[in-house]
Amino acid sequence: MGKRFAESRSHRRKAVTWEVLAGETSANIMRTRGWTDEVSACGCRILADELIEEGEDIRVLMVAERRILHLKGKVVRSLCLGDGEFELGIAFGGVSERNFLILSQNIGKMA
Repeated sequence: MGKRFAESRSHRRKAVTWEVLAGETSANIMRTRGWTDEVSACGCRILADELIEEGEDIRVLMVAERRILHLKGKVVRSLCLGDGEFELGIAFGGVSERNFLILSQNIGKMA
């Protein structure tokens, strides 16, 4: 795990279930869908229906409390859980102020 991901693990995070669509930034499609398992203002862990390789730059659409967040990040962890389910660890990069506030507020509400 890179230094950046290790730093993001020190941020406040919560178990929360939000719908997610994700796909590589090099493609024009969102090729996997799933649900968040854990979210912080700097990244998330999702359970997805398709594998995206570790190291891929990705786009993420996340529905957080009736708000759609458009995020970019990097897959820092990619595991096959079996039966067509995959766990992806995503470190966000360049989070807008709006998205950071929405993530932070919702994580605070769940405390």
